[in-house]
Amino acid sequence: MQEMRRFNRYKSMQSELQQVINEITYEKKKTLNEMLSNQYGESFYYTSYLIEKEVGVALSYGLLDPNVIKQAVQLPIDKMTLNQRLSTHRVQTVNRIRRELSIGLRKGEGYATMANRIKPILDSDAKKAQMVAWTESARVQNLGTYDSASHAFDEGVSMKKIWISTLDKRTRPTHQAADHQKVPFKGLFKVGGYSCEYPHDSNLPAKEVVRCRCTFITEVADVSPFVERRARNPTTGKNEVITAVSYEEWKDSLE
Repeated sequence: MQEMRRFNRYKSMQSELQQVINEITYEKKKTLNEMLSNQYGESFYYTSYLIEKEVGVALSYGLLDPNVIKQAVQLPIDKMTLNQRLSTHRVQTVNRIRRELSIGLRKGEGYATMANRIKPILDSDAKKAQMVAWTESARVQNLGTYDSASHAFDEGVSMKKIWISTLDKRTRPTHQAADHQKVPFKGLFKVGGYSCEYPHDSNLPAKEVVRCRCTFITEVADVSPFVERRARNPTTGKNEVITAVSYEEWKDSLE
């Protein structure tokens, strides 16, 4: 009878915790996806603005397709998408909690003792979530910059790209060595024995990506041949050579 009560208590606690963790994971996933989508878009648009301002011509940028943004956010790292990684973390957390609850119940521990038993697991999950958010944020920022610069390159803007590392004690030696490495825009950076288009490239393994703070910049070599192209002035509605406008004004003029 006592064993049955323990079993029912275990199942009840397990069910409640499962529901809470599922709700937390859903909100975490929703919030992170929204944040990353916004960050990718802002990185893309701001890079577009800077390139157009530098070369002095319009490069037929337009508003991003929501599906393109979604695809960018879910781009796999080590063959796993963001949502898959979050789901994997959830399953791992639930399994670890189940084991600890089972041990606690067999020992006859009370709620307070078992709460202390599973607290380190929840703390660890929070740290993992923070690491994922950190890494994903840097990834979509670099991807947004790269996709925007790729559009300019396809429009005829000749440029090179330069790897920029944060040179402090937390930076990987392989990334310190890559600092200011300059390659043709469609060339590949060499980092830690791997080739990549930009920091956080999906072709890089997790050991070269997690907590990476590297970025890259573009260096325009010469101006696109489309010197006669004009942009629509959002105030007058007329097509004219683009002039010095604020980033927000430029973004608002997109169609």
